[in-house]
Amino acid sequence: MTRETLLHIDQDLAKKDKEQLLKNICHECGDVKPHFVSKNPRMMFVSYDDRKVNIHDLPGIANKYGTNASIVDF
Repeated sequence: MTRETLLHIDQDLAKKDKEQLLKNICHECGDVKPHFVSKNPRMMFVSYDDRKVNIHDLPGIANKYGTNASIVDF
């Protein structure tokens, strides 16, 4: 089942780093497209397949790619 949560990214990212993070999270979360909140560039909505990824794995996935993140809402 597809679910969505909000992550807070703990640092400012350059445009190319944001794009790469989106690509990596998309791949690991079941190919469901994540997106940044336009009014707050440190907030990212992530849709994920809960049969493939546990919500508590999401910060670790971001960390795996060099970005610190925390769950804001689920």
